Amino acid sequence: MKNFFIKKLTTELKTDSTIQNLISRISDVFSDESIKFVTSTDSIRSTKVPLPLLSFDLRQYTRRNWVGINPFIFISEIMVILSKMDENNISIKLTIDQTRAVFIYAIILFLLSFVAINLPKGWIGILFFGSLACICYGFIFLLCINRFIKKEIVDELR
Repeated sequence: MKNFFIKKLTTELKTDSTIQNLISRISDVFSDESIKFVTSTDSIRSTKVPLPLLSFDLRQYTRRNWVGINPFIFISEIMVILSKMDENNISIKLTIDQTRAVFIYAIILFLLSFVAINLPKGWIGILFFGSLACICYGFIFLLCINRFIKKEIVDELR
């Protein structure tokens, strides 16, 4: 996982559970979201993340967040590393590869450019296209995906 689109998140969790127990609970989350994965003693890494293309594919939806969309379908790969800090504190390091989200964003920009070109006045089309693209990228891909993934994993570990 070495590229420009990698996001690293770190959080701490107070728990009495062992790392192996927490890894098994994370693997339950991955199984529920149809992610294939590999585990080791202190980490879990995805090997295949589903990409549902049609709206009737149930892997696209989840009941774990208030939006109802599976945030894992927008990422290419995820790795979770757990390390014990002291007796009750465990450090959780999430590494999320967002290459798929960038490609989806590029497709949206490409489609929106056709809409902007066909709007009546050129500057209005460019303004509409730019503002819609910024809103789309900023809200969906930068804010929601990482927060939902982190929240799902941390909520399962609590």
